[in-house]
Amino acid sequence: PIPCDVQKHNCSSSPVISMHCCSQVICKGCYYANRMREREQSLPTLCPYCRHPAPKTEEAWKEETEKRRMKRLEANDPVALQEL
Repeated sequence: PIPCDVQKHNCSSSPVISMHCCSQVICKGCYYANRMREREQSLPTLCPYCRHPAPKTEEAWKEETEKRRMKRLEANDPVALQEL
């Protein structure tokens, strides 16, 4: 996948997704294409950037997202700080 240049695109109106695991930004078309490939080939759902597996339940997703956000905030990650 090609990272979306947030400076060139107005992300409030641009069709992009911020990946919860690594805070990378990907366009919805690329995200959708990757998901379709995973489904067609019976592959597990992974982040297109860091290959981190997607959580199985919504509760696990919320817990993992918060844990990763805190880790990134402690590292003073500008993307995580902007998402506050």
